[in-house]
Amino acid sequence: MKCNVFGKKVLFAAAAVIMSAFVFASCSDGSDDDPLSSGTGLGLGSLDKTDPIESLVTEDTVRVIDFRKVGTGNQASAAFDFANYDSVSGMQEPILNVLKQMPGEELFKLKQSTNKLTGIPDVLSSYSKTTEYEREIVTGNDLFVILHELGHACDVKDVDMKKQKETVENALFNDKKFNQIYEKEKKAFNKAYPDAQRNHIAYF
Repeated sequence: MKCNVFGKKVLFAAAAVIMSAFVFASCSDGSDDDPLSSGTGLGLGSLDKTDPIESLVTEDTVRVIDFRKVGTGNQASAAFDFANYDSVSGMQEPILNVLKQMPGEELFKLKQSTNKLTGIPDVLSSYSKTTEYEREIVTGNDLFVILHELGHACDVKDVDMKKQKETVENALFNDKKFNQIYEKEKKAFNKAYPDAQRNHIAYF
């Protein structure tokens, strides 16, 4: 799998998954999108609001709602519109299938860190691309792979690609607290698993 993070070091996908609660806690656009009064016609009123995060899938839309954030000023919902080919292109079926597998919190991170998803048949050709104009993930129907690419996208989510030198410090790989937690988790992983498992995940 390829990675375009302008020549800087790459974060392990394992860290992105293990520490998701810390790494992306700030992934919010600050909007207060109240899904209960949005009038989308998606049957949101019938959702079980005792579950803090709900996903709703229709024929051409995947939507996730975090009821804990409704009315707080933070982003409460995110949607992927498969009828809009500007945001979901290529082979849409692999993307739809993998989004159905993703946890709600990861769907929020995906929406906040990208503006385009492109579906391909071969997940081994997946990559994350961040430029001045696009924040794109090209991938297929494999949950682990899209989470790996999402790690790259979140890494540079707060970097303005038009002002890389001025904003590169906003990247996660420059976050001291993140790196401290990452190193701690990596040591725990290496201690808990034998060489075979460590070698298997070495790429990431």
